[in-house]
Amino acid sequence: MSKPEFFGGEYFDVALLPKSQSSVFMRNESASTRTVGGPTMPIVDPYYGHHTDEVEMWGDANDFPQLVTGEYYKDTVVLRALNKLVSKIIGNGIIPVNVTGFNSDGTEQYTPIMDDDIWEFFFSEWMEKYMREVATDMVWFFNAFSEMHLSQNRKRVVQLVHQEASYCRWSKQDHKTGRCENVHINANWPHVHTKDPYTTVVKAIDPYDFSRVEKVQTDNLYKYIYPVSFPTPGKTFYQLAFHDSIRQSGWLEVHLAIPQFKKFLMKNQMTIKYHWKIDERYWPLRYGERWDKAGPEQRRDIRIEWLTEMDARLAEAANAGKSISTPKFWDEQSSKYQEYIELTTIDDAKLDNKYIEDSIEAAYNISYGMGVDGTEIGLSNKTGGSSRGSGSDIRESWLIANAELKPYRDAINEPLMFAARYNGWRKRYPKFKIMYRDTILTTLNTGAGTEKKIS
Repeated sequence: MSKPEFFGGEYFDVALLPKSQSSVFMRNESASTRTVGGPTMPIVDPYYGHHTDEVEMWGDANDFPQLVTGEYYKDTVVLRALNKLVSKIIGNGIIPVNVTGFNSDGTEQYTPIMDDDIWEFFFSEWMEKYMREVATDMVWFFNAFSEMHLSQNRKRVVQLVHQEASYCRWSKQDHKTGRCENVHINANWPHVHTKDPYTTVVKAIDPYDFSRVEKVQTDNLYKYIYPVSFPTPGKTFYQLAFHDSIRQSGWLEVHLAIPQFKKFLMKNQMTIKYHWKIDERYWPLRYGERWDKAGPEQRRDIRIEWLTEMDARLAEAANAGKSISTPKFWDEQSSKYQEYIELTTIDDAKLDNKYIEDSIEAAYNISYGMGVDGTEIGLSNKTGGSSRGSGSDIRESWLIANAELKPYRDAINEPLMFAARYNGWRKRYPKFKIMYRDTILTTLNTGAGTEKKIS
């Protein structure tokens, strides 16, 4: 390897200079490194040959769930955080109760319902499987699709089956009623054509319809989709999970780039002695009109040209014992001179510890975006400052997170409460309610590591 290796990214570029044994970090998100337009490109219809006009698109190419799944599965922190959220929502499972009164502090008094009919529904093996699957889709996508099956005489809901959210698409909105009447289920999105033989269309229950129970009772079908979602601003058909911010902000890309970078170093047996950081304002200063008029590809070529030149100069200077001066600029905000090029010498030739701080910062931003405290998934503060990660930190974080689960659990409960009303359980138990059994972490001085709680 004799030429610079250039790794382009959406928010930053990284280069490896073999002669001088340097790594170079260049941010490119500002207007100074992006053109207003781009070269003219012919457009290929992404749906040509694989297009259905019967559904509302989930993402520009109707592949949003598939896209997110592919990206998230590359990152260890993301998967660990999502799994943690699913486990928290499920807790130790659900239990039907009847509210019998209130305590002086306003908390409810309730009695578990031991009715055999209800017990069989809530404590069957299919219910446990259903809860795991619906909670997973709620955490990943803020959308879930519960398929409701009726008995042969249509008198009761006998089972709920979760349909994979990534396999489900809403039918086109009826412009008269504003509703999407059906859900199209197919495991091959987005490669589905009109009238695809592998598509199953299931009628949807409108969760906003006050008479939804009565309408199903007077219908003649035996299965329906009850949609579950957590509302997000500006989204109509498919909600957008808050944690998608880790993709849009670029933190996921940063976290994924670091192991790829290190893997390349190990594969090519390359050692790093220097690390550079190039301020994006340097390029127009260095190349002037040539840089200003260049397009994205031309600017990349300019940077590679500069990197090749600097690689040779730094290697020559190191061998001759000379120094290299770098330009500075006056920063009005900080009222001091700043380096356009930061050059750091790396003592560890194997780069064992390089980018650890960047990786930890990205990991913490990812866990924050996921709504999981870093201490809960084993992240520790190694970048300075106060140390966190003790049992007390984890316990307090867990308690705070449990207190925030109710809106998500209420959404998951909607199909279950529909079944309770449809099956007549609400008439039998007027204060019927679904509660979650939680495990609460306690301190060791209580004599027990955990305790049970129903919430």
